[in-house]
Amino acid sequence: MDLCKRPDLAAQVALGPVQDFDFDTAILFSDLLFPLEALGMGLQYTDRGPELGWKLDRSTLPRLRGTDEALKDLMFQGEALRLNPFYADAHFYLAVTFEKMGQSQDARPHWRSYQQLAPQGEWVELAKEFSE
Repeated sequence: MDLCKRPDLAAQVALGPVQDFDFDTAILFSDLLFPLEALGMGLQYTDRGPELGWKLDRSTLPRLRGTDEALKDLMFQGEALRLNPFYADAHFYLAVTFEKMGQSQDARPHWRSYQQLAPQGEWVELAKEFSE
């Protein structure tokens, strides 16, 4: 778990393929599961792999934990974004956090960054909705 939750290690692993293969973006090793866990989506590890308790969309967005509760568990993601600004999912989670705080203006640049960095990403349609 250190590799996932220590920003210096996670950013180093993420940047390896960028440096070795000249990719134009990177995916952080801890990009998905830990922020969803911090936001209260019921993460469980089963024989089939990790499973979430529910699907994130516009109707379920209010079910996310409050930012005050989740923020302490997401700090390593913000630090990882500082170390690796091409980390699309960190932009997504920051946008979600700003939305939960009622700060849509602050969320919009992160929604747009997510769309640019992950045009085929799982949440690109949601990001488009919120960035308009």
